[in-house]
Amino acid sequence: MKVGDIELDPAGFHVYVRGRSLQFPVREFLLLRYFMERPNKVISRRELTQALWGTEAPESNTLTVHVRRVRHKLTEEGESCCTIDAIRGMGYRLECGSSCAPKTGSESSPPQPSRG
Repeated sequence: MKVGDIELDPAGFHVYVRGRSLQFPVREFLLLRYFMERPNKVISRRELTQALWGTEAPESNTLTVHVRRVRHKLTEEGESCCTIDAIRGMGYRLECGSSCAPKTGSESSPPQPSRG
C-alpha cells in the first residue's frame, strides 16, 4: 500500500518513508494503516477508537498519544511530506498533497535562493 511517500506492507509489517525503514509498535502500525486506507478523508475519533480498540471512548488520551507518535515518526524520523492533521471537532486526516511523492536525483535537494 502506498500513499504519498509512505509505503506500508501489511503482510510483512514494514513501513518505509522515502526508502527509509521505520519501526512501529502494533497499535501505531494499525493506526497508520487505517489512515492510509482512507487518505485525505477526515476520520472521527469515535471511528478510530472503535476500529483500533473496539470501543468508542478509550480511557484518557490514548488516541491522541498514538497519533502524536505516528506523526513524529513520519515527519521527524522519516522526513515524510505527508501529515496527520487534527480537524477540530471532527477528527484526524492523513494529508498527502500532489507534490508529496518520492524524489530522486537532483530533485531531492532543496531549491537554492537566487542571489542577485
